[in-house]
Amino acid sequence: MYPWTPVLCRHIVHHIKWLLAGTGLGGFVLALLVLAFSNVSSHPTAQMARCSMGFFVAVVWIMAIADEVVNVLQTFGFIFGLSDAIIGLTIFAVGNSLADLVANTSVAVFAPMMGFSACFGGPMLNILLGIGISGTYVINESGGKPYDLHFTPTLITSTVGLLMLLVTTLVVVPIQGYVLSRRWGMFLVLAYVVLMSANLAVEMSLM
Repeated sequence: MYPWTPVLCRHIVHHIKWLLAGTGLGGFVLALLVLAFSNVSSHPTAQMARCSMGFFVAVVWIMAIADEVVNVLQTFGFIFGLSDAIIGLTIFAVGNSLADLVANTSVAVFAPMMGFSACFGGPMLNILLGIGISGTYVINESGGKPYDLHFTPTLITSTVGLLMLLVTTLVVVPIQGYVLSRRWGMFLVLAYVVLMSANLAVEMSLM
């Protein structure tokens, strides 16, 4: 925690009425401008600006909600004696990926290739941009010092299991003529259950 954090929090709470009033007034003025100058035949640049503002606001809300969710999950982990790794691999991962699972499955019914590609696009976005941007920010804030990651036995188990499944998929799918059979899908679901059970067993042994 930074030394000026309590002072900053006190300043924000003390002036919360003015902050809310200013935010509400600014939003109301912007809404009036949009209503006055926007129509169906508006310039594409204005439409892109409004879409960008909406996207930015959505990102801010998602960041705020995710921050609170992480705090709540860490509290439950502290109460029940669970590590952050097992909470992230189970509760947070299910909640974070459930929407992608439903969306990709629904899209795959009408466009199989699109749904299949989305299964790779989502993790690619999370890993490359999520870790890349956050890692760059953390390293920049620490003065260029590397950020040490503490790999717990649970994370090692998950990493080894996931790499084995990926390598097996890279071998089996070409052998099957690049056809994903129902049997292979059932095997992957079973492998997920086994891997999560192994993670829970490792976590319980460390408690």
